[in-house]
Amino acid sequence: MRLQKEVGIVGGEGAIDLLETFLGIGDIKINGVLDNEESSPLTKIAKKSSVFTTSDPAVFFRKMKGMTILDLSNGWYRKLVPWLNGDVRMVNAELSGLLVSCVKDRKRLIRTQSALERVSEIIVSTFDLPRILDLVIFIASRLMKVKICAVRLIDSDGVLSMAASYGLSKDYQGKGSVKVGDSIAGWVVENRKPYFSCDVRKDPKYRYAKYAKNEGITSMLCVPLIVKEKAIGSLSVYTSSSREFSPGEIRLFTAFSNQVAVVVENARLFKDIEESHLGLLEALGVVVETRDFYTADHSRDVKKYAITIARQMGLSTEETESIAYASLIHDLGKIGIEERILSKPDKLSVEEFEKVANHSKIGADIVSHIKILKHLAPLILHLHERYDGKGYPDGLKGDRIPLGSRILMVADAFSAMTSDRPYRKAMPDGKAVAELRKNAGAQFDPVVVDTFIEAYGKSGI
Repeated sequence: MRLQKEVGIVGGEGAIDLLETFLGIGDIKINGVLDNEESSPLTKIAKKSSVFTTSDPAVFFRKMKGMTILDLSNGWYRKLVPWLNGDVRMVNAELSGLLVSCVKDRKRLIRTQSALERVSEIIVSTFDLPRILDLVIFIASRLMKVKICAVRLIDSDGVLSMAASYGLSKDYQGKGSVKVGDSIAGWVVENRKPYFSCDVRKDPKYRYAKYAKNEGITSMLCVPLIVKEKAIGSLSVYTSSSREFSPGEIRLFTAFSNQVAVVVENARLFKDIEESHLGLLEALGVVVETRDFYTADHSRDVKKYAITIARQMGLSTEETESIAYASLIHDLGKIGIEERILSKPDKLSVEEFEKVANHSKIGADIVSHIKILKHLAPLILHLHERYDGKGYPDGLKGDRIPLGSRILMVADAFSAMTSDRPYRKAMPDGKAVAELRKNAGAQFDPVVVDTFIEAYGKSGI
């Protein structure tokens, strides 16, 4: 039998990330939390999970005697407990901070891989390379929080040509192709390694300092696009002010580029969309060792419930497929929202709520950049309207809300209510069905609710 490692946490930046992660790890037991605010978000999460909390350092350290303490604070408690000595094993703020960074990198990578998986499943509808790259650079710029991004691919002449860009002027794009081995992009492709430059204008590897100065570019992170150990191009992000990309960010961008490379290679190899759907799905299947089951399974559940409702209502195959595709990416817009807001356990401020409410617009905007998927944008945009007209973003009422959105509302709500979250357990199916019935005519379309409940009663879905 494996023994649990018992630890305590002293609140500070990143403490919530650590607590939520450790609560899901069986080999680690959180025995207590010390925070100088009795009703802070950290203590609220801890209390919900039956973890001991206090704002009194003396009480905390007596209870934690002999245990390991992860200290993320500024040391405010030390004047109050000068007798600590060897009573506990303290992990200082610097080491605890490194642990927080690892946890954040892991959470962000999982979130990115989940988003990639959803994008992969809908990209089967096109092998048009320009459309795929438009989506890639749009998402890449948001993931890395930059305003400039570019993709270069090795063309038939063996040189790197600009294939797609976001935020670059025509003058910069017109500077011509780059030979493999030349400048930063060429070096990255030749060596098949990422390269980061804090200031490209002073970097001897960068051959276009004049263009960078005119464009207002300072820092650059460039990673290779590699398929089967062969570099086929490069993916770059740029910033106008000096920025040092962390090792975690470089790993994240590299993981992203690996999936992009597969998408690009398959788009180049296969021309016939109808014959290549299954091949692309297999090529784009994102296999991850650690998966965020709160979000990854959610999209599939929403798809399952939505398809059941659509078929039960007699919708056409085309309409049903559109709803199925939209269900896979209905939360894609959340990549534009800060992690601290998405994971906040208590009530959001007005400003925070406005940011969350904007995620359906962000998602619709992403989809609208791909012509063949543009028809899905309204379904995603109006997912959070209400049947009584009190929803957002446009306050649409009744039948003015697209039918696909009304179906997704019910499917999304049922999946959310019956799924575990870090801050609560899943609701029993019966109770979730009762909640849908209770809110029919107000939040949900009563016809859609009745259809879902009827299908649930027949097969349990």
